[in-house]
Parts: sequence; structure tokens; C-alpha cells
Amino acid sequence: MLKTTQLFAFLLVSLAPVACSSASDTGSGPPAGSVAEGKECTSSLDCAEVGGHSSKCMCTDKAKTPSCAVLSKAGESCAITGSFQIACETGTACTGGLSGAATCTAVAAQGKPCGGDRGSCVEGLTCTGGTCAPGIGKAGADCFNDGECAADLRCDFMKGCVARIALGASCKVSGIPTKRTCVDGAACDSMGKICVALKEDGSDCFQDAECATGECNLGGCGADYRIPSTTTYGCGF
Repeated sequence: MLKTTQLFAFLLVSLAPVACSSASDTGSGPPAGSVAEGKECTSSLDCAEVGGHSSKCMCTDKAKTPSCAVLSKAGESCAITGSFQIACETGTACTGGLSGAATCTAVAAQGKPCGGDRGSCVEGLTCTGGTCAPGIGKAGADCFNDGECAADLRCDFMKGCVARIALGASCKVSGIPTKRTCVDGAACDSMGKICVALKEDGSDCFQDAECATGECNLGGCGADYRIPSTTTYGCGF
């Protein structure tokens, strides 16, 4: 059965923005931190802080092109507001499923308390006995996320803990590919559906898991990626 958090991830991918006519020209932007909330941007570098909250250049329900949006802190909402999800700041993760109860929760490192909340550990760990720890699930074991499986396995919501996919092999899997879908050093390319080497900053991407730095933003790897000046980037289905 498709669990709530996995359905949540599927919906977010289905609501992804579209970029057309990409080019190598990275363009230039306004002075760093000078663009106000809700105003058009081409990189998160553009966006100003708002009341102690960091901001990110992203697609929202308020504009047809990327704009600066305030990131939620721990305890604040990360619900889907229409077509897009409110984003959480670094060090937190969205928990609570699809409803308006979705909330940014601080994530804990290995050995730190997690309060029994499965979503409160850093990716790759699971909450066991109130503490974040590596998973120990063997092949075939039931799982909720990758962190509950042993390091050489991944979680398939139909099959439980299964082997990670080799570099160059097909990664057409049930559910949304994650950082653990492919073996270490590789990720599932969203277009080709093949496990490829992790992509460096500036490379085209569709999901965070494809990037070596773990962040895909505005169609490119890297937190500071800037949409090329010759690219038409539209927010929508």
C-alpha cells in the first residue's frame, strides 16, 4: 500500500515546474539578497531575508515564474497551498502528510533523540527507541523509508527492503527515486531512468537525489544555481 508520506512525495513531483530552452549561459542577477518576498528571481542568491527567515527562489502559487518565498522554521506549516508546497529551512523536514497539519520538524543526527517521530532523523537514519540510528532491515523486511533498511538496501513500498540499483542499470522503480535508489555515488536520472554518477553543481536536474550536493533548485544542481538568461522557466504542471 502507498503510505501517506510516499504519496505526498509523488504529488510534489507531479506538480513540478517546467524549464525550456536551457543553455550554458548562467546569466547575471541583481545584488545578492536584494529581492523582496514575492518578487521574481532567477537564483536563491537574489532573495532577501524576511523577519529572521531565510528565503528561496522557487515556484509558488502566487506567480507564473519563480519568486522569492520565505522558508518555514521548525513548528511552522509546510502544507501544499495549491499546486506547490511551502518549503522548510535547512535542518528541518516536512512531516505530517498531506493535510494542513504538515509541519517543519527539526531533524536529528545519529545518536540524537528523535522523540519517536519517524520524520525527525536526517535522511538515511531511522528513529529506533527514541534515538536516530542506521537501519538494520534485511532484504524483504517491511519498511517505511530507506533509513529503516541496511545501508546496502533501499525501501520499496511494494516489496520492502530490496537491493540498491547498480550504476548504468534501469531505475524504473515503484514510487519516487531517492538517494538510496542507486548504489553509493550514483542517482536515478529522472529523464533517462538510468542510474548515473551524481551530478555536479550547474548540471541539469529534476530531483535533489541527482545532485552531489543534495540540492536541485530551479532545474539545476546547487543551492545557488541561477536560471540561464536564455532559458524560459515557467511554474506549473
